[in-house]
Amino acid sequence: MPPSDKLSALTPTRLFYGLLRPVPDPIATQICQYCIARFERLYPSVFSRLDPLHGQTLLIDPDDLLFSFLFSFTHQGLKVKAMKQKPIKPPDASIKGTLGNLLQLAEGKVDGDALFFTRQLQIEGDMELILTVRNALEGEDVSFEEVFIGPLIQRFPNAKHVINRLKSFNKALSDDLQGVETSIKEPLWEHIEQIEAELNHVSDQISLLQKRIKKPRHESQ
Repeated sequence: MPPSDKLSALTPTRLFYGLLRPVPDPIATQICQYCIARFERLYPSVFSRLDPLHGQTLLIDPDDLLFSFLFSFTHQGLKVKAMKQKPIKPPDASIKGTLGNLLQLAEGKVDGDALFFTRQLQIEGDMELILTVRNALEGEDVSFEEVFIGPLIQRFPNAKHVINRLKSFNKALSDDLQGVETSIKEPLWEHIEQIEAELNHVSDQISLLQKRIKKPRHESQ
């Protein structure tokens, strides 16, 4: 069994996991709703393609972030709720992966099928809903950098240089953490697989012994 089946990915986002704990859900929700409003202004055609989803919900669950995000498709527009706990009512569909993979997936920078088949992405629920969202995003050159910090760059042009430096730092840190993760996980899972093989051998021996014990007396004479 590969390591990604059991252990969550070690990412830069996870290093700041605990810092988000004091942030109340309503504050995080307001920030998310602002981003949704800005996204709609930048990419209005995406929202028109989401009209068939009215009344449905989609949970985006970054496994290296404290919050998950419940999107509700309503006649009043797309609503989002940030939450540290799972929603009481199960969503119609959910997508789980690292924050970086989820953002790159929405931007069309990574292959969703490749992430799914390598278990870096978990999808549950209504596949038609997932495909509708995917098709809505595919027709646009989405940039979450523009959504999140576009106004900041417009007001402070020098901020672009700082952001580029931060992105380079994040990339280098991601590579380093991936190296650490690999060096830890591979020996660990080799040891686990060895233990599992030994346990299977013991189980086979016990089964064989039980069969011999249960064998009729006349057969053993």
